[in-house]
Amino acid sequence: MNEKIVQQGNRVIDQWSINEQQNQQSTGLNQFTINGRLPAEIAALKGPDGMYNVNGVTRSLVADLMQKYPGGPAGGGPYSSLHDINDITNGLKQALAATNEVSPKSRFFYPNRPLPADAIGGYRGDARSGGVENIAKNFDPGDLRFYLGAIKWAQSNRLIDPISPEQWLMILLTEGRDDFGFNSDQWDKQKGPGAVKFEEQLKKLGMTNPIRIGFTAITKDKQDLVKRTGMSFYQAWNGGAANLANFAAQAKAVKDPRNKPILDLITGALA
Repeated sequence: MNEKIVQQGNRVIDQWSINEQQNQQSTGLNQFTINGRLPAEIAALKGPDGMYNVNGVTRSLVADLMQKYPGGPAGGGPYSSLHDINDITNGLKQALAATNEVSPKSRFFYPNRPLPADAIGGYRGDARSGGVENIAKNFDPGDLRFYLGAIKWAQSNRLIDPISPEQWLMILLTEGRDDFGFNSDQWDKQKGPGAVKFEEQLKKLGMTNPIRIGFTAITKDKQDLVKRTGMSFYQAWNGGAANLANFAAQAKAVKDPRNKPILDLITGALA
């Protein structure tokens, strides 16, 4: 999504803010605003991935809000003592969960999904000929930033080791999918106890989007495989030593000048 700046009345705000307002209206979150804004205590529940931590809504938090915003003389307002604390707590949780679902940052890949106008092309290596294909495969920049943004956050917090943009581009070209071939349903079935523990660590540190949590966790899992075997990260992600021909083809494709724009995008997303 292009975060362009637009005029709204006498204010100049970004498109992302407009989407946030629309999401709040459609999900009922606007019911919990004070003078058109969410209280800071609720706004603080938004994690680094742009998603709200629904589990952060506790009776204690709501009790504090009820004391801080008791309403006018008639006791009106979303946090009025006229309301039951359990009703407020459950309603707020439902509104935040619904907001997460409609957020543009909650992205789920599916085949043949329409691409945006700013789709970017990548030229894939051909393992059979040893060359690079002449027809580009198009990708959604928003999706790439969504997944790589999680990796950037995890790397900056030293939860995973750095991975070069070139390796990610090789994986992207091989998989031919905006999600780098990540299958969250399959991952949920195959992840081991160590990965489950790592995902819990990510949640505690503020990552709330389940797709990003899984993508970061499988990245850590593949890095552990690299440490055990000595293979490259690309090989660990794409089938190990059985895929060496494709490895060589994508390594060549990364150096193709036509792939510089998409490599620059990946580099910027990780920077």
